[in-house]
Amino acid sequence: MTMRGLIYSIVALLAMFATACDKPYEPVREKSGSLVLTIGSTEIIGVEESRAELGDGDIADGGGMHDLTLILVDPHNTVVDKKSFSYNGTTWSGKSSGDVIESFDANKQITTSFEGLDIAHYDIYAYANIEGRTDIYRTIAEQIEAVTVGSKFTLADATLPNLTGIATPEKNDTMPMLLTASKRIPISIGATSTSVELQRIMAHVELIVVNNSNKTVRINSLEFRDINPASAYLTPHDEMLASGANNRYRSLPDVSGPVEIAGMSEKQIFDSYVLESTGDKSLYQFDV
Repeated sequence: MTMRGLIYSIVALLAMFATACDKPYEPVREKSGSLVLTIGSTEIIGVEESRAELGDGDIADGGGMHDLTLILVDPHNTVVDKKSFSYNGTTWSGKSSGDVIESFDANKQITTSFEGLDIAHYDIYAYANIEGRTDIYRTIAEQIEAVTVGSKFTLADATLPNLTGIATPEKNDTMPMLLTASKRIPISIGATSTSVELQRIMAHVELIVVNNSNKTVRINSLEFRDINPASAYLTPHDEMLASGANNRYRSLPDVSGPVEIAGMSEKQIFDSYVLESTGDKSLYQFDV
């Protein structure tokens, strides 16, 4: 090839390159995913069996939901979505247009979805039965209700207000038991489906004495040990007992006695809520 021909070839290639560079820059769009989430309330059936079943709908003992708030948090601890639902005794409804309900099973289970999520790990926090509280947990409920999309999430390690003296959580058969849950969920391209089981942060302690003899039985004293913590985490942790010098096991209200149980009958001699803990030394004993 002559020098003239080589120059022409270089000029032609440069022209082609310039034409290609004239196209506007189009950024590569990141793929996104979605989350289909099923939230259920459960109750534990039998100490020996240690098996969980779908709640029986009894909201006073954590078997159902009156309302539900879901908070989705990204890896930067920022709230990316918040959904709130309420149950009117027949059906569920969302508080805003984005709070879509896919399906539900009475007040025991609800399925919803989150769309347009970046590929990452997210944390979901669920709180049931927080609306209309008038007990010591009203402040916690107000903090949950105040969370907004775009804000930093500060309730991951929140603790319940400290109980003092021999106080126990208020037991009111008309007020739903507070239920919470948290779970880390990896989101990939497409739809991710998972379920979360709400857990009770308090336990219902009920002691019923059954007298199968023909004679009257008298309970002279009743003692509980390591069964009434002052505080606990709001959402489940490996060790539910919240750390801190002010947290400790305390006494429970005394049973006014003596209590008599007639022959071939039974009587409830203690009935209270206590905060959950993972202690394995909790016990009670009574003298007859």
